[in-house]
Amino acid sequence: MIKKQVSTIEPIKDSLNKINIPSFEQKYNELKNRVLSHPSVQQFMNDHNMTENSAVIQYGMTTLFEFVEQKHTCCGAGSTSQCQNFYKGHVPQLMLSNGQINIIYRKCEQMLKEDDQRELASMMKTMYMPKDVLNADFNEMDMNDNSRMAATQFMVEFRKQYRETKELPAKGLYLYGTFGVGKTYILGAIANALSKERIQTLLVYMPEFIRELKSSVTEGSIEQKIDFVKKVPVLMLDDVGSEPISTWTRDEIIGSILHYRMAEKLPTFISSNFNYKQLEEQWAVTEHGAIDEMKSGRILQRVQALTTPLEITGTNRRK
Repeated sequence: MIKKQVSTIEPIKDSLNKINIPSFEQKYNELKNRVLSHPSVQQFMNDHNMTENSAVIQYGMTTLFEFVEQKHTCCGAGSTSQCQNFYKGHVPQLMLSNGQINIIYRKCEQMLKEDDQRELASMMKTMYMPKDVLNADFNEMDMNDNSRMAATQFMVEFRKQYRETKELPAKGLYLYGTFGVGKTYILGAIANALSKERIQTLLVYMPEFIRELKSSVTEGSIEQKIDFVKKVPVLMLDDVGSEPISTWTRDEIIGSILHYRMAEKLPTFISSNFNYKQLEEQWAVTEHGAIDEMKSGRILQRVQALTTPLEITGTNRRK
């Protein structure tokens, strides 16, 4: 006598029905309805004369699901690092290409804002400069001084000429005065103002720059570094005259940079503790104590051709 085996399939099915677990088909239909009822999907179908039963829609359900699961406008997180979309800082957009639904991702408002901030920051580069120079602003400057007002007016005219002609004026400023009166800060404020016009500016602290070049002799990178400095659209040399003087630094570095910029009519801003005459005398004395007024005078002529002198007055703000 053969014993009849009891099927285990039927009881399991009955149990599933009792606890009311939805079938895969039911889940899929619910998801499909949610996707197809989405306002942006509805608009997409209307724009392309499609219905829910169109083959393109049926084959594109996975893509449509990816689309509706994301934010379609900037979420306003305040930072793209906190964005919840698949591609941070981007919002999806449906498109029809070769009979298929695709998603393209466009930068959101926050990403565009951050891109703009990065571009703005890239306009102003510094070498060996104090950090506070990066935030220098004419609006925060003490204007109870004619020299600062003159520097501000020069920047306004410089910027105006650039806006009108889209060409940079050939001359910058030669800011001179005693220690701590704010010459470096003014250079930083000018650089920040120009960066907002998308004008690339480089601020260089000359004493440290010269020291680095000397240490780079064995590396073979001197020409590359000098080339970078002399070709930047707007160059600002801070504390000129305080660098260690030698015939090499005077003629091969400073002279080379100034000659190139004078020939190419590239604006150069300089700050120094010395006026023109004092700077010429400073450059005339070489490392061995010899006097070479001819070469120092020749380089000073380049400085004068590149800049308009402005004495910055006031008290020592470093105290």
